[in-house]
Amino acid sequence: MGRSLSDLVRWWRASERQVLLEQLAALTGQPADPACINALDADFAALHDPLHLAWGVLMSEPGVRQLNAQALALHLHAIHRSRIQMVSHLLPPGARILDLGGAHCPLYRMGYPHAFDHLSVVDLPAPDRHEAFRNNLPAHTGPGRVDLLEADMTRLEGIATESVDLVWSGQSIEHIALADAERMCKGVMRVLRPGGAFCLDTPNRLLTRLHTADIGGGFIHPDHRHEYTPEELRHLLQQAGFDIVARWGVQDMPLSSTRGRFDYQDFMLGGSITATVDTAYVQFFHCQKPWR
Repeated sequence: MGRSLSDLVRWWRASERQVLLEQLAALTGQPADPACINALDADFAALHDPLHLAWGVLMSEPGVRQLNAQALALHLHAIHRSRIQMVSHLLPPGARILDLGGAHCPLYRMGYPHAFDHLSVVDLPAPDRHEAFRNNLPAHTGPGRVDLLEADMTRLEGIATESVDLVWSGQSIEHIALADAERMCKGVMRVLRPGGAFCLDTPNRLLTRLHTADIGGGFIHPDHRHEYTPEELRHLLQQAGFDIVARWGVQDMPLSSTRGRFDYQDFMLGGSITATVDTAYVQFFHCQKPWR
């Protein structure tokens, strides 16, 4: 479609409903002729909000069929959608938050619903990151202070002991070696207050090994250093002294996990959140530093 939601809103406000309908017709594989556009307009005449109109078309029978056909091209969007659901519903509140490796996509851009006083993002200087992750913090317009600490997230000596309520590692632990991850977890344990939360998500190696099987194996991104199975990650976190409060799977992959062969249709078929961690493309852990 090539247009953002803000573009659609601007079109809508400019009364360019015709343009929006043509774009949605093209996305769902229908001809953008007057008869088709008029039919769409009649079908969705009661939907005045652009998001409702777009959703109505996408969830129609031809829309769902076209989305399934484009699962390969759209799978990264599906993962991002599921992760936004995860952040919106599964993360606890925290007044002082540490975001590890989040300069590219910080927590406040992922649908985090809770107000905070101070969020510190710990990440390497932009030139030292992989080229895909070199952009710095997007603008933050909400309440709470946000700053960037250019440092190695596995070395948290600059953060005061027991000064943080929530530590978040969003798709970052897989970018460091296992020994560095062990050091990072120990650092997180030190900076968290008693009862504080350590939440993280990372790709599930049970599924990523299927994803890369047809191209000779390996990890799903060239910057990854270790991709964890759920059992490996559980062991790492418990060895560091954390209590595991909850585990969730993000972006369920029912066909792939059942058949042992990767199927891109799962990104449209599978639910965003599942209690069955082993069958999901991404795993989410909510851990807690024990109370004294």
